[in-house]
Amino acid sequence: MNQHTEHDLAEALRHCEAEPIHQISAIQAHGLLLVISIDVPRTILQASDNLQQFFAHSAQTMIGAPLHHLLDSEALLKLEQVLENTRGSEAVSGVIHIETALGKQDFQLRAFLSDDMYVLEFTLEDDLTQHENLQDLLSLMQLGITSSELDIGIDGYFEQIASILQTLTGYDRVMVYRFDSNWDGEVIAESRRHYAESYMGLHFPAGDIPPQARQLYTLNLIRHVADISVSPVSVIPPHNPRTGQPLDMTYASLRSFSPVHVQYLNNMGVRASMSISLLQNGRLWGLITCHHLTAKRLSSALKEACALLGRMVSIKLTAIEAYEQRSLVNKSAYLTGQLLKFISTDSEAVLMERLLPKLLNLFEASGVVLRVEGNLYVLGDCPSESSLDELISWIGNHAETGVFCTEQLSAIYPKADSALPAGILATPISKDMRNCILWLRMEKPKTVTWAGKAEKLIYSDEQGLLRLSPRQSFATWSEAWQGRSSPWLAVEQGIAYPLAVALTESLSQKSQMDQVLAKQKLAEAELRLAASAFESQEGMLVTNPQGIILRVNTAFVNATGYQADECIGKNPSLLKSGRHDQAFYRDMWHKILADGVWKGEIWNRHKNGDIYVQHLTITAVKDADDQVRHFVGSYLDISETKAAQAEIERLAFYDPLTGLPNRRYLLDRLKPALASSARSGIYGAVLFIDLDNFKTLNDTLGHDQGDVLLKQVASRLTGCIREVDTLARLGGDEFIIMLENLAENALDSAALTEIVAHKIIATLSQPYQLAGLTFISTPSIGATLFNDQQTVAEQLLKEADIAMYEAKKAGRNTVRFFDPNMQKVILARAALEADLRLAISDQQFVLYYQLQIDQQHCVIGAEVLIRWLHPQSGLISPLTFIPLAEETGLIVPIGEWVLEMVCRQISLWQNDPLLSKLEIAVNVSPRQFRQTNFVENLQGLLTTYQINPLRLKLELTENILVEDIEAVVIIMNQLKQLGIKFSLDDFGTGYSSLQYLKRLPLDQLKIDRSFVQDMEFDGNDQAIVRTIIAMALALDLNVIAEGVESLRQKELLKNYGCGNFQGFLFSHPLPVDAFEHLVKSL
Repeated sequence: MNQHTEHDLAEALRHCEAEPIHQISAIQAHGLLLVISIDVPRTILQASDNLQQFFAHSAQTMIGAPLHHLLDSEALLKLEQVLENTRGSEAVSGVIHIETALGKQDFQLRAFLSDDMYVLEFTLEDDLTQHENLQDLLSLMQLGITSSELDIGIDGYFEQIASILQTLTGYDRVMVYRFDSNWDGEVIAESRRHYAESYMGLHFPAGDIPPQARQLYTLNLIRHVADISVSPVSVIPPHNPRTGQPLDMTYASLRSFSPVHVQYLNNMGVRASMSISLLQNGRLWGLITCHHLTAKRLSSALKEACALLGRMVSIKLTAIEAYEQRSLVNKSAYLTGQLLKFISTDSEAVLMERLLPKLLNLFEASGVVLRVEGNLYVLGDCPSESSLDELISWIGNHAETGVFCTEQLSAIYPKADSALPAGILATPISKDMRNCILWLRMEKPKTVTWAGKAEKLIYSDEQGLLRLSPRQSFATWSEAWQGRSSPWLAVEQGIAYPLAVALTESLSQKSQMDQVLAKQKLAEAELRLAASAFESQEGMLVTNPQGIILRVNTAFVNATGYQADECIGKNPSLLKSGRHDQAFYRDMWHKILADGVWKGEIWNRHKNGDIYVQHLTITAVKDADDQVRHFVGSYLDISETKAAQAEIERLAFYDPLTGLPNRRYLLDRLKPALASSARSGIYGAVLFIDLDNFKTLNDTLGHDQGDVLLKQVASRLTGCIREVDTLARLGGDEFIIMLENLAENALDSAALTEIVAHKIIATLSQPYQLAGLTFISTPSIGATLFNDQQTVAEQLLKEADIAMYEAKKAGRNTVRFFDPNMQKVILARAALEADLRLAISDQQFVLYYQLQIDQQHCVIGAEVLIRWLHPQSGLISPLTFIPLAEETGLIVPIGEWVLEMVCRQISLWQNDPLLSKLEIAVNVSPRQFRQTNFVENLQGLLTTYQINPLRLKLELTENILVEDIEAVVIIMNQLKQLGIKFSLDDFGTGYSSLQYLKRLPLDQLKIDRSFVQDMEFDGNDQAIVRTIIAMALALDLNVIAEGVESLRQKELLKNYGCGNFQGFLFSHPLPVDAFEHLVKSL
């Protein structure tokens, strides 16, 4: 590098800044891309080269072919529905079911227009979305809207954003990166894993994010890189046949990454990343950057949520700037008002004593210089008059009219020395600088810590062009900044010139005009100052004391749709929406006239008729005699914030499929309904509605048609009830109706409820048209009455649920009321509990053992299964008594007995060469596992029976992860130190959090029998099994499948990489003697 000249460096930088920031005509490998014609029939113009991974066609063979050669009619119909909503480069998305080489699969479709062609991006969602935590998502959105940076500071606000975003997405490191005026960046907030390097407080040079990258971040708010180690996939052909140019990937979420960016991330030790753009008033303010040390994909839903977060934070940043601007405008207006008040009565010296301190404090300057008609007035830390004259003359020759500012005067002023300030904000109103204001700031030394040296190696590429390579090291180093002041804010620069104009014009006219003329001119200056605020993003108008509009700004025109000439001379009432009554406006004007100001939300009407919400501030501007001269109104559009709040409420309280209230909303409505019923004595009722044979519909016509049926059912149910009643969807095919104000006695109330129920049965039993077929669906309805405030809402749902199952048992398509006689069932359960307690004391349990084998059909171990040998009822299945044992806590002594019997049996087998090597798997319930003495008791058993702990394997279900994962990890690590192994049972059916899975010291994953039993015929189950096995192998975990009952199932599992098996194909569960005989015979 030392051999290259400054010219070489400039040439390399120019080539670098002209280089695309993503690989041309290529996408990331985890998705699929198609470019199709906008005209019908749709023709495939370009395709990504990985097409054959999903379909039986290669990209080359499909170019020029009609789209229906690739997609079936159902997928084409869904695609057209999505394309109907496409508007320009703004992308729309949806889930589309596509028949692929692996069967029916769900893809997330993202579509947008580019050069009069549709660009379609497909990503296979797999099971990414099922692990996302909706509550965390809602919390993050709520924080983005409601958290106040005034309470916690802007840094504290972003610390909260980074922490919650890391929890939500699972990235190893989340940073908030803010740009300064030179486009250098600083990390101002960070949340990270302990093993991820911290960059908090570090600065990065502007060259790390070149101009073309910053432009892209401004246009496209989110950029996701799933895995830099996977090569991008080419788009075939590389140039579009219609335009002859490479495809514009600016708005593509799958756009690839350049080799330079790959090398940069690789040098940081990062393999996957995501960046969310933060804009302030349309300018790039900073980035939320997420890093992961391994490959990481995100679902489309989560990426859209992150993009929404970016927009919300950008709104917050814009609001902060508007707030700062409004604050300075108010201060400067007050300062001008003070000048107006005293200009006619005070002497020049007294006037300056009043004015200069306020000017000094306005921008937190160390000195201020006011020059009026060539006369200097100074306050604070200022250089000599001769030095000031030279400096002002130099500014007049080198600055345009307007605002001149610098935070490092020594870098541009030839005569800079230690006596001069480091920072200057000047307003050269005229070329001769006879009238101007200078705010001065002294040097503010500080030490800046950089993330690695900014120097980069220069090399020649294949064409012989000089280029810069990414930095090889990010080792920190410190640089002392001297000769610099604190920077001048954009809002300070924006208000400085109009303020200087108003003040200097007013002061210069003081000596030339009489008192009356001076007041009039200063009032005009005040109006000019108010007009200068029109340069902000807020809509503003000025009226006379009678409320007639004198002036509006461009933002007002854009917001209302009215041109200036359509407003001036009229009353602001032309914006009235009709949503506010006369009392609202009467109270508004009473406050304005009493206090001089009114602030609040108001609904206005656009010229086109649309109604929208704004935040309005009306200020009365008074003259020296305290008479109102004008009213100034400023409008801030808060529609996006209101819409975001409404969307969060919809997600929290309403079912996204049907639009009906959800369980949370229903419970909130039930509580006051119970209280009201108790006070009035009038009964209400709850109906639990379940669709008969809904699973059959999903299995035959598909989940998309099941969704269509649920929407139609919701619509029909709405027509069956009154407006005062509540209809909610619990989930799946379960609906709840709450009826209020029925009758004063139970009999009449039950009769009315039954009438509604039979109306629902008749309505829902009518045929449905689904996918061109006629489908009949009947409901089973359970009903229960209430008029007692002591009743718990959840208990009502439980009673209605029990009654619904009675309706199912009665043949379906009917209604049953909850009968207190159902307590017989509860009594039977109590009797079973009593028998179970006796069984524990009398040791009525026996243990059975089921073989576990490997791919070579060698016995590797067994799972222990408990049976209850009841003295009267005989052998009782664990499915009958284990749930009761879990609920009552009896599972703990039962589990302790099982563990002791297993340890005793392992001890008996230790000297048998055929049995001593077996691993014995024991199911441990979450309740038993969380006992404070669990580790101590198990350690005591190992010591008592002197067994090898490697022979004992504990099977835990995913439900154990639901509560206090930290405590679970601690217990598992303690047992792991003893040598005990762990298997995660029924994997995929419970909590299934990959976030926590990697933290657990597991040895094995057990694939649940529900995925195995139908995998011969169900492509979805096959896909799930393959995913579980691949994930387990990636985590270096052993895999075993349970419920294997056919050779075909075994062969499929073996081909997918599963190493161990358990099921009836090899052996039923056997008593210990029969099990020993079986092992010795194999």
